[in-house]
Amino acid sequence: MISIRSCVFETNSSSTHSLNICTQEEWDNWVGGKLLYNEYDEKFTDKVSNNEDEDYLTFDSYWDDKYLETYKVCYTSESGDKIVIFGKYGYDG
Repeated sequence: MISIRSCVFETNSSSTHSLNICTQEEWDNWVGGKLLYNEYDEKFTDKVSNNEDEDYLTFDSYWDDKYLETYKVCYTSESGDKIVIFGKYGYDG
């Protein structure tokens, strides 16, 4: 294996791993259809111009992935902030 960037583990594997963190409120609004998620910019939004529709995902379109497994973990920080950690993993192909 060749190291290209320091402090980064890279392989030629075709497996996928993602980690996303949001507030519980953002999660609830996304699940409830009030927000859309841009997987590339890793941001939630409630408004999308027509030419960007394919970049934004509803909860169902993100979660119902036919190739990858999805996961969700809820966490409350020491200061009481409620966050949700979610993502996908597996072999994409």
